[in-house]
Amino acid sequence: MSYEVSVPGAQKIAGNFHIVVDKTGAFLYYVC
Repeated sequence: MSYEVSVPGAQKIAGNFHIVVDKTGAFLYYVC
């Protein structure tokens, strides 16, 4: 299971920017 963390500072720059950390500890960045 993964969890999502919002980044308000980045949202100002790129709209909805999120950091997802999966069970392996990998960081996934995406804009939607």
